[in-house]
Amino acid sequence: MPDFEVVREGLRARGMTTGDHMSKAMLDEADVAVMSAHAFLRPVEEFTTRFCFVCFNGSKALEAVQGMPASESLGEDFVRRYCSPVAEGVDRLKSWVVKHTV
Repeated sequence: MPDFEVVREGLRARGMTTGDHMSKAMLDEADVAVMSAHAFLRPVEEFTTRFCFVCFNGSKALEAVQGMPASESLGEDFVRRYCSPVAEGVDRLKSWVVKHTV
C-alpha cells in the first residue's frame, strides 16, 4: 500500500484532506485508479492507497517467467515489456506526486 504522505501539504493547499479526495484527484489528473486506504479500514485522513491495476495480459507474462532461468530476477525491463499499463500508471503517479509536492 503506497504512502503518499509527501503530497499532504500540496493537497491541503488545494482543500483536500482525505485519502478519498487524493484518490479522486489521481484518477482525474493522472488517469490512474487507486483505492483509498479508507476502503481497507484505515483512517480517512491517511494518504495511503492500494493500486487497482489488472489491465495487462498475465498469460504472456507467465509464459515469459516460466521460460526464464530460476536465478534470473524480474526487473523493470520485464515489467515494462509485459505489464506496460502498470509501468505507465506508476510513471504518471510519479509525475503527479512531483507536481503536488510542496
